[in-house]
Amino acid sequence: MKSLLLILASYCFLTSPDTPTVNNIIKEVPDELINTTLLLPRFVEYTKESAPEGMPESYIKVNNREAKRCNETMLEMAKKNYPFKVKLVDFSEIEEYRKQGYRYYLDMVLMPKQMEEPKKEVMVPSFVKYKSPQHMFTNVYVQFHYYYYIRDLETNDAYITTRLKGNEEAFVGINKFFKQLTKDLAN
Repeated sequence: MKSLLLILASYCFLTSPDTPTVNNIIKEVPDELINTTLLLPRFVEYTKESAPEGMPESYIKVNNREAKRCNETMLEMAKKNYPFKVKLVDFSEIEEYRKQGYRYYLDMVLMPKQMEEPKKEVMVPSFVKYKSPQHMFTNVYVQFHYYYYIRDLETNDAYITTRLKGNEEAFVGINKFFKQLTKDLAN
């Protein structure tokens, strides 16, 4: 019962009228991805000064080691399964990159695994909803899966590829998404 209340509470937060979502869901990928850079979320590494207040130094070290490993994994997956340009960016940098003309961002939404179509109402930008990718990739609900899509930072549209498929594990889902994205771009 407690987990049901948490799910309902988080759903209510996501669907508040002030929460940004997406304008359109498009079942294809933008052809421009071949010639542009796809922005990927970068895991945050902290210094003593930039760490959240009260974070123990031992946790900062563990966080930084894991953040480095996750960022390397993300880049390796992209290199292996997505043959176009990518760039890791902090959530705080996304608006500046948008102003510089970067248009596409790898975003995700957590949805029940039996969902066949994403719901626009819950597709809140990860860089708005979460403090960092460390929080973004913490799925405590086994009945939810990660569904990845390309967020157009200019139009606020979501490109979900021709075959939406979620996964309960973040990096497995990203890897599958890269493969499907590359397949769609080849067609």
